[in-house]
Amino acid sequence: MSDVGNALRRLLSNYLLPTRGGRIIVSAVVVYATGSGLYLAGGTVFFIRGINLSNAQIGSGLTIAALAGFLTTVPVSMVARRIGPLQLLRAVQVWRAGSLAALAFADNLYTFTLFASAFAISQGPIFPMVQLVVSAVVGERQQTRSLGVIGSVSNVGMCLGALAAAPFLSIGSIWTFRAILLLGALCCLASSGLFGLLRVEASAPADKPVRWHNSLLPVGRDRRYLALTATSGVLFLHTVLLGVGLPLWLVQSTDAPAGLLSALITVNTMLAILLQVHFAKRVSSSRDGTRALRNAGYSLAAFSLVLVASTHTRHWLTISLLVLATVLLTCGELLQGVGGWELSYRHAPQALRTEYLSVFSLGGAATGIVGPGLLALALSWQTKGLLALCALFLTTSAAVAVLGRRLAHAEADKPDERPQLDKPETMNHPEPQEITISPQGKALYMHDQLLALIASVVDELNERRSEKIPTENLPSVVLYGDRGVFDSMHLVNFLVLVEEALEDEFDVAISLTSEKAVSRRVSPFGSVKRLIEFIEEEMRLATGEEHEMDDAASPLETVSR
Repeated sequence: MSDVGNALRRLLSNYLLPTRGGRIIVSAVVVYATGSGLYLAGGTVFFIRGINLSNAQIGSGLTIAALAGFLTTVPVSMVARRIGPLQLLRAVQVWRAGSLAALAFADNLYTFTLFASAFAISQGPIFPMVQLVVSAVVGERQQTRSLGVIGSVSNVGMCLGALAAAPFLSIGSIWTFRAILLLGALCCLASSGLFGLLRVEASAPADKPVRWHNSLLPVGRDRRYLALTATSGVLFLHTVLLGVGLPLWLVQSTDAPAGLLSALITVNTMLAILLQVHFAKRVSSSRDGTRALRNAGYSLAAFSLVLVASTHTRHWLTISLLVLATVLLTCGELLQGVGGWELSYRHAPQALRTEYLSVFSLGGAATGIVGPGLLALALSWQTKGLLALCALFLTTSAAVAVLGRRLAHAEADKPDERPQLDKPETMNHPEPQEITISPQGKALYMHDQLLALIASVVDELNERRSEKIPTENLPSVVLYGDRGVFDSMHLVNFLVLVEEALEDEFDVAISLTSEKAVSRRVSPFGSVKRLIEFIEEEMRLATGEEHEMDDAASPLETVSR
């Protein structure tokens, strides 16, 4: 593998999931997001020029639709208890397609409000169901990173949809406006069909409650989870800030040209595509999720202060500050996303995960309803309003820090569900004894640990592969080459999973696709045994112990058992 080819494959591996099911999900999300991009680009234009609605009528109709979506999110999500998240996700996409097609033929305020409400009802359950399906397909350990990939490719899909709508908008007839919505409906149907290709069924738990609303009672009593929903909802204001706050401030409070807004939206989109996976890879625990949410508040607070500064500058300095504000806003958006994904899933009991995740999604839905009005009020106060917004985000960050500690304590207090060996209560526990382990013994122990780690990665992959990787004699399995179990792209995906497992298990960062690895005379990808030997060598270098294993005369190390 050449340097350029290897670098390209490693870059692409960040945006591809290593299993067939994962790739199907990514494809389905891209198609779904393309439909959303078509609707966002052409919907409002159709409402104004196709149906001849006023701004006030559009606002009132969409507000009613948003309320309908908010009120039905949890009841519709509970259908997953009977048919499973995957089937509900597919059904919601079909419903979404039907409502978009109907909306394309709305001809007055009443039909517009009715079909827009039907469309909004389909929106709420989608992401909770995607979370459950992703977890079932890729496993909980890879869930947040996979959602990061999905977040990145969904932005790609939105861009494709917006670009596809452009020629139809340029023609400007009612039928071209309708064509935009009808194409969006076809995208929803295609997305449902792609999700139907998944072989792993994400089914509902077996212990379903008799009545759906009874299963919501534990969520209502879980004050920590409700507080998490509320704080994440406040930070979800980044969506309103991008769509409403930034445009209003740019036009009304700065001397920047209005055309700059398109460039700022492009900056936001490109950063989201490039950085979403990078942010998600660094969140794999409750502590990581708390830190991400807390930093999201700090980023949004800094965004507010930079906007304040932009009203006191001129020309290029104003433009530079607005670009900086967009970068901070994007960081807040990405941090809120990965932190919310991790904490909402991690602290939802497995038996009630559908209920918990659907309730968590209400935080963002509520922000979408009340956020525009509150933000418009804050911006009407100019600097004072933005300073109040900054204080809100800083207060939310402080609340997240306190809440994160409580969530971590609650997680630590959970009983270990793993089977334990029975021990008589009267068993006498001997005092710890000091034993000695030679460097050779330590090397053998490390080898066994690495073999077990790679075996766990292989087992995880085998759950999603039609052609299983043999595990009977794992050290001799050829990874890459004529008899290898991976092609070049799948090898890079496998190595990325091993790297992440090494960092989680040993807190050491090792690159298995570096120039050193790929240019060795004896390839470390020839077999699992050679890969382990290469990892051991790199770990010794990383920890400064490269001479320890070779020094047979070194003193015995003392450890306590």
